Amino acid sequence: MKWKLMAAMAFAGTAAVGLSGCEKQLKAPNERGVCFSIGHPASGEVKFNVVARDVESLEKCAVHIYTLHRTRLGTGTAGEWTEGSYGGSFLWANAREVRYSQRYEGPRMPFLVRAPGNRLVQPGSIVQEEDLPTGPITVERPDYLPTKPAEPAKPAEPPKP
Repeated sequence: MKWKLMAAMAFAGTAAVGLSGCEKQLKAPNERGVCFSIGHPASGEVKFNVVARDVESLEKCAVHIYTLHRTRLGTGTAGEWTEGSYGGSFLWANAREVRYSQRYEGPRMPFLVRAPGNRLVQPGSIVQEEDLPTGPITVERPDYLPTKPAEPAKPAEPPKP
């Protein structure tokens, strides 16, 4: 009796795995140099909204998506993640990092993380803080700068009686 139950469960599991491959996967637009934000309206259809055009790289689009997430946090309209896409790839940004994947349903790999100074860097990067000067800063005046003409001396006013 147990072998029949196990065979039925194995068949159901195989069918479920086989049918999951038939699902329609979300494809990101592959427009060159365009950074998109992904919206999920109530209609259920996913919408790609243009965030920026003439974006040079995936990293710069990731910064746009991260900035969009921070802006939405300020207005109270952000969820845990803000989704975006660039060049057929997907991006997810939260307050600490930006993740990346080739497929929407695929594994999300850390792409950029927040470093001190609110900068985004690649994971594992060595970030050095700049030491601020402790004393006064002196700068020499270059010789080639124009000089301000001297103002003529004002005549002294006579005393009032």
